Amino acid sequence: GSNFGANKELAEQFAERSHFHGYASTVVTLNELAGQPPRPQPWLLVVMTSTYTSNPPSNATAFKALLERTPPGSPAWAQCKYLVWGLGNTQWNAFLAFPRYVHKKLSELGAEPLAEFGYGDVGSPVWERRHADWNDEVWPVLLALSGARPTQAAAARDAGEKAATGALTGSDSVSAMQRSLSAEQLIRPPSRPSSPSSIMRLMSSGLRRRDATSPGGAGGLSGTAPRVFVAPVILTNAVGMATVEARVLSSRELQAAGSARRTRHLEISLPPGTSYRAGDHIGICPKNDDERVERLARHLGAALDSLFMVPKTMNVRVVPKGVVLQVRNVLTNLADISGRPPAALLDLLLEKTTEQAEWSKLAAIRDVLAMPDGPDSALREAIDAGGYDVLRLLEEFPSGRLNIFEFLQVAQPLRPRYYSASSSPRSHGPQVADLTVGLAPARVPGLPDREFRGAASGYLHAVRDGDRLNIFHDSADGFHLQDDLTKPMIFVSAGTGFAPMRAFLQERAAIKGSGGTVGEAALFNGIRSRQLDYIYRDEVERFTADGTLDHLHIAVSREDPGRREHVPDLIRRQAALTWRLLAAGGYIYVCGSQPMRAAVRAALADVIASQASLPGEQAEAYLSELETTGRYRPDLWG
Repeated sequence: GSNFGANKELAEQFAERSHFHGYASTVVTLNELAGQPPRPQPWLLVVMTSTYTSNPPSNATAFKALLERTPPGSPAWAQCKYLVWGLGNTQWNAFLAFPRYVHKKLSELGAEPLAEFGYGDVGSPVWERRHADWNDEVWPVLLALSGARPTQAAAARDAGEKAATGALTGSDSVSAMQRSLSAEQLIRPPSRPSSPSSIMRLMSSGLRRRDATSPGGAGGLSGTAPRVFVAPVILTNAVGMATVEARVLSSRELQAAGSARRTRHLEISLPPGTSYRAGDHIGICPKNDDERVERLARHLGAALDSLFMVPKTMNVRVVPKGVVLQVRNVLTNLADISGRPPAALLDLLLEKTTEQAEWSKLAAIRDVLAMPDGPDSALREAIDAGGYDVLRLLEEFPSGRLNIFEFLQVAQPLRPRYYSASSSPRSHGPQVADLTVGLAPARVPGLPDREFRGAASGYLHAVRDGDRLNIFHDSADGFHLQDDLTKPMIFVSAGTGFAPMRAFLQERAAIKGSGGTVGEAALFNGIRSRQLDYIYRDEVERFTADGTLDHLHIAVSREDPGRREHVPDLIRRQAALTWRLLAAGGYIYVCGSQPMRAAVRAALADVIASQASLPGEQAEAYLSELETTGRYRPDLWG
């Protein structure tokens, strides 16, 4: 179960380790598992899943429904032993709620846990180490459970697979790619994978084969080898998301030229059959910059239009195996070439480099990456600020040359990003959606030629009218306007966190305009400067003038050097208003960074304590109850 594909990768790693030990395994989404018939024979279920607030990932909702409708003691789970690994972020509310639920619920239904619940916090730099420790604990249990033992046949199989990989990593990219497309491989197209996920369906249908023989009689000349024509699979992302193509209708800058930050307003046309609601998320599949892709391809010695195929025995994360791929598509859409490099890349470069001076500096960088919680240093500061990525390492340390297969073994996937739609379909129509995308280019300490930009935000700031985007829709369960629109609404945002609030205000305006009734509404919004970055100011003032918005409070943090005001300060100052709206059954909507959300929550607890004359712990309990009942609604992707 995964929103971003991280748990899909962990599941595939687990399956590869099982293959090494001689087990047969399949990797499926939890929803796909829910649709399969019960297993009457003993089986092992390994669940790798994330959580979003208290809701499961979108590809695990049917599985949760299955668990909830299955009575305890059902024979469907009697033969099941299981493990659960949860991956979450402490920035999210209800941290790890869904994987914890799965671990407990499976036990209640009669399945047998083989280990305690394991988990990682992606907000911590050491979560991957925790995951490795978890694997080291559970695999001895599994091997003992099945009586697995080393054999000569298993050793020979492993050696053969390593030799096949070595044949592709021990030469230049051109020779290796040609070898990967050998006639033997192509004439025996890969069998259909057992997983019916969207990316697997693309994989199984991606190989186009046609045999032809030379002219000269029926069947061609005797002994002439068939010519095989292939077409590559073209993918929009590395994590298996099914996407549609949207067109950019308009792209404009929202902030004044003197602002240190940039904010882009994009209006996009959705294809027929695609719709959304105010509060929903639009997933964007970013692309790497063309010029950087060309530079990386040159370093790898791989022409961009070249074709290749990764064998099923090779350990890679960013591309499907057993199908024909195009270098340009892989480097543009699938591999992350601008993010923090993995330690495995440094280990590989250390093996390959032939210059001692390069080796020493690479080792220093590797040590920083391998110890994310290590001591502070100028090098760590540069790395943490985005000073090194794949391309910079290859250019700065040219003696450590990699071919395309070596690169793919250590490459990380280019993940989609979620953005809150900043429009309501009641205002724009269901086929048009707005996005509001911030960008804060940052200079890297000690590297004056390096400016770090986020992969997705940098990509979206470069698109212009008429460009095409690969997108998908996320329903953002739990972050829509309440069912009873006559109850008060408190909107709290800062920066581009105003995006979904703009959508909600458009929704309110449309409802009022059609004769509907909406409750009292207040907006607390944080900006840095009224002159430089008060985005959508004219619209906000219009919402106030026409009664869509009853109370407007703007916190300005950078305009007056002697006074820095933030949204939590305004909430405390407007304690009487805030409490009156809450006491009347009001709902709270919050969007902004994690520190902002935490500060807002603390301010609301203070307001409740002071206005309701409650002790601090009771005020916290009141606020927790608002979360449980859905009256406190935070959003993460503004």
